[in-house]
Amino acid sequence: MSYARAVSERRQLTVLFCDLVGSTALASRLDPEDLRDVVRAYQEMATTAIARHDGHIAQYLGDGLLVYFGFPKAHEDDAARAVRAGLEIASEIGALVHPSVSLPAPLRVRVGIHTGLVVVGDVGGGDRHEALALGETPNVAARLQALAEPNDVVISDVTQRLVDGLFDVEALGDQPFKGLERPVRIHRVRRARGIGTRFAVSLRRGLTPLVGRRAELDTLLDRRRDGHGVRVVNVVGEAGLGKSRLLHEFASRVPTDEATFLRGHCTGEGRTTPFLPFVEVLRTSFRIAEGEDGAEVKLARALDVLGVTEREVLPYLLHLLGRAPAAVRALDPELLGARVRHALECVLEARSRLSPTALIVEDLHWIDAASEEFLDWAGARAAVAHEHAGARHVTPRSRRAGAGAPDPRSRQGGRQSAVRRGPRDVPERDRRHGPHRGQHRLARLAGEPAHGADRSPRRRSAPCP
Repeated sequence: MSYARAVSERRQLTVLFCDLVGSTALASRLDPEDLRDVVRAYQEMATTAIARHDGHIAQYLGDGLLVYFGFPKAHEDDAARAVRAGLEIASEIGALVHPSVSLPAPLRVRVGIHTGLVVVGDVGGGDRHEALALGETPNVAARLQALAEPNDVVISDVTQRLVDGLFDVEALGDQPFKGLERPVRIHRVRRARGIGTRFAVSLRRGLTPLVGRRAELDTLLDRRRDGHGVRVVNVVGEAGLGKSRLLHEFASRVPTDEATFLRGHCTGEGRTTPFLPFVEVLRTSFRIAEGEDGAEVKLARALDVLGVTEREVLPYLLHLLGRAPAAVRALDPELLGARVRHALECVLEARSRLSPTALIVEDLHWIDAASEEFLDWAGARAAVAHEHAGARHVTPRSRRAGAGAPDPRSRQGGRQSAVRRGPRDVPERDRRHGPHRGQHRLARLAGEPAHGADRSPRRRSAPCP
């Protein structure tokens, strides 16, 4: 029995409607077979973008798409995933071509997104059944799509509040819709901002006082002061317990001249992108903007200062930034991965010889396989190299409790530690959520967003020379 036939449930859903602009005119100009090929190419492109953000295509409606974010699998950032998917579809549609079809003009789409309560369940009769969301939410999303200009993404005020700070938006005012008691305030999404996490947004707005984290914070600070060599720390806790805030406070309490902080974070959409957090580490550490033409020059100068052999490392760091020479792109994937790991090892070791270094990686429950293997190297160093030619670095990382990320202590021993936060450290409002909430284990690599907006006024990330 299918999910739709067995279960009906009430849940919050972000619904995306996407429709091809001018499809009627296109149908009048193209042979039906050519039109089918064009629509298929458009659907394949859109499906790929939606899959990158773990959306679910509920229906193909001719040249339109009905997409759910939050069903059948829910994420804490479904609204942001929907907006990113919509922006990608609008960005990529214009470059879509078909080898056998000459289009009279570039293809364009309209995208509408709304978030609200629905009931998802079995719809249909006879032998045809499907799981669809019923309620006001899909209807509003469809109306927003109809209002959008070509290649625009229009969102409701409800969705905008959920993604506030993550995107640049333009307010379009209140729009009355027939059948709705109140007008809907709508916004046009211009672009994604450089800020990648909700904590980064909170940091820009200002943080409340830190409460109930003294023991964990003292443990992190103690591990940093605990001699030379490599120290690996895990920060483990359930979503919303303040792992990012703890690591932000840790970094803010270390004087600028006593340590260099390198930061990156993993994302749910980035699980298939090799070395994703380290792409962020490179960009922020060497101050290289995405798409910057001077990336190779900046990297070469920095590697020279660090004392890293440029010919050995530079091409593979450029690969992480999407600027690899043709010879590097042609390498066997396994060999390429090994050389990229070696390049990152060289940079981290060289950096730590200049000053104590903390490599902070957040959200390891979403880590990609290549990054996990690289962090295993850091854990192995912690096991066998208590003193390593004067190199000193702390490698903290964070993940959620029960998220399934491997515990490095199962494979490595050495300089690792664990601390649990007991109920006495938990404020009364946290204790109400149960005995497991509020418990953190410190044993391997910490995490905090790596964007400039995340930096505390009292502590700034020092870039590599």
